Amino acid sequence: MRMEDLRYLIRVAEIGSISQTAESCYITQQGLSRIISSLEKELGVRLFHRSGNRILLTDVGEVVVARARELDTMYQRMLSDISRNTSDREGRPPVDYHIYTTQLICATLLPKVLSALNLRYPGINLNVEELHPPEIADSVDFTENSVGIISISTFHQAESLRLTNGELVFDRYFEDDLMLGVAEHSPLARRGRVSVEELATIPLALCNTEAAMAHNLLDPGMEPTVALHISSYDLCRDIVSRNRAAGLTSTLRDHYSKSPIRAVPLEKTVTVSYGCIYDPAIPRTPFIKDLFSIVKTELSHI
Repeated sequence: MRMEDLRYLIRVAEIGSISQTAESCYITQQGLSRIISSLEKELGVRLFHRSGNRILLTDVGEVVVARARELDTMYQRMLSDISRNTSDREGRPPVDYHIYTTQLICATLLPKVLSALNLRYPGINLNVEELHPPEIADSVDFTENSVGIISISTFHQAESLRLTNGELVFDRYFEDDLMLGVAEHSPLARRGRVSVEELATIPLALCNTEAAMAHNLLDPGMEPTVALHISSYDLCRDIVSRNRAAGLTSTLRDHYSKSPIRAVPLEKTVTVSYGCIYDPAIPRTPFIKDLFSIVKTELSHI
């Protein structure tokens, strides 16, 4: 019995579906089913029973999962104690990994990426710093233990000196076009397309770098009508869904959002790309390689 198998068991119990758990953990459905069957065979008990479209814990399964959570907590404490003890004895600090990312990534795919990382690397020292895309592309000093997971528009890519001269590399895994986001009951929801001139008159709720993107959706000399400029991505989406203002949306935003927002195509488009940015001169550690793979797989599901 492995700790990783117990973590899969905990996740299945939380999600209530083998297929959804397998997708969130980046493992095949068949592989996850084998892990659960192996645990049941080793323990000599049935852990789940089916109820409609969900699987639920049996009474003994509830006990096993409760103890699995306790073991996982103890195991992570042990790893943390070992890391501190080894670092103190060898006179070096523990390895810290850094992820530089954007507000949009934090609000959408990053929680799933971190969940997958936690399964593979329990007790790891991981720091996440949220920055604007130009800051990550032009100001961050990447090391062998750091990487950027970013959303970046075509105009920001073109303006980045380090990307254009090859000092940094951006691995693009997905891209989409910005669209106007409106409430489902908004009159604009029935529109086939919104012109540049009309977009300039629509009150917008924008967060952080969306203001710069809004300018690029208009013709030179035009200014967007910004009704609200806030830092919270989720609050911005909520305001749009309540028809208090329109906003910007895209395929990726809609994929991860719980707010009922209708996407309306725009006459002028801005393409946003999503992926990992790094220094090609620095060798990538196994952890960083795994991180790249997880991000790529997550974005392939959109």
